[in-house]
Amino acid sequence: MPAIYKVNSEHGWSIRPVLVVRVPGLRPLTINCPRGWRGKVAEEKKEPEFVVSEADWRMLVDRLGLGTRVAVKGSHLPTYKS
Repeated sequence: MPAIYKVNSEHGWSIRPVLVVRVPGLRPLTINCPRGWRGKVAEEKKEPEFVVSEADWRMLVDRLGLGTRVAVKGSHLPTYKS
């Protein structure tokens, strides 16, 4: 599931795109993403626990059918559902 994670730091709020993978019977995997998402996405409250290479991230996005949700590099990050 495409999502964002909001970080409050001394410089103000920043938004990180994350991918949340849910598997029945297991805790959700929260992955830091190298690119943002198109459209509205949920806000994830938990900090991303995993980092993957861009190649592995692309493979996950393709396998999960999320290719159309990936934002073009350099575009603005999406809004989020509150």
